[in-house]
Amino acid sequence: MSDPVTLATGITYERECIERWMFSEKNNTCPVTKQWIYDEELTPNNTLRRLIQAWCTANASAGIERFPTPRAPVNKTDILKLLKNASTPQYQMDSLQKLRTIVLESDRNKHYVESTAGAIDMLISIIKKSIYSLESTSSSVCDEALMILSSIKISDQGLLNLISKHEDLIDALTLVIKRSKYQTRVYATLLLNSLIELIAPARLMAIQDQLFKEIVKVLGDRISSKATKAALKILAMLCPWGRNRVKVVGAGAVSVLVDLLLEEPEKRACELMLLVLDILCGCAEGRAEIVGHAMELPLSLRKYLESH
Repeated sequence: MSDPVTLATGITYERECIERWMFSEKNNTCPVTKQWIYDEELTPNNTLRRLIQAWCTANASAGIERFPTPRAPVNKTDILKLLKNASTPQYQMDSLQKLRTIVLESDRNKHYVESTAGAIDMLISIIKKSIYSLESTSSSVCDEALMILSSIKISDQGLLNLISKHEDLIDALTLVIKRSKYQTRVYATLLLNSLIELIAPARLMAIQDQLFKEIVKVLGDRISSKATKAALKILAMLCPWGRNRVKVVGAGAVSVLVDLLLEEPEKRACELMLLVLDILCGCAEGRAEIVGHAMELPLSLRKYLESH
């Protein structure tokens, strides 16, 4: 052990191992005692660490190297301080960059940020405020906030809370996809995909036309493999409801999908494209548009079948 920590159950573990057990693998019981972990805080076992370091020093002649004392990990107090600073314009960018570094460091830190009261809501508020701002720094601030949200991988319950608290969130993300640079569009598309999976059908029927246009543009621009699959999933989830199929056809999806089928090497992405095309055949407008591509579609299908 180089960084021993003790759980509330009284058992000591190597920090990296128990954090992986709790935060990456999502376990909530002690591996040894099987007791419920009611307190996620890990207490450094400094006595054991010093004993191990002393043993390493005593056995240096045998080639044993003494490990350095590990630095204290980020705690919720640190996160709260950064969030407070992020609400102040002059410290906002620096605080968000530090918060992003913390989030990317470990699954534990991701969990701590998500579970800190008000953290996710504040990031969403920053995004919504920045897309309507004319300040030159607003785009970068929005990028940072979206990158943090995308890295956290918010739980389903957390996403449901966002949907209920921020009714204009879908419209805000649509504007982000429309106005931002490629990487930010990827983050916004991934978050949008996670949200739409949980939105009630009644709200899906009322999605604005602009969203369909921007999602089709994401497909046409081929900004990343992840964004392409997320955009296809969004269309597949939206198409069955109300007049959404007609809106998707009107956004030019058929020609984009047919072109993508000719060039896309990944099997899963091709399957999603065919699924969306099949759903679009459920409306007259979709069938008419597909008939208009009677020459290209057989070539796309043949290429797909030959390569898969």
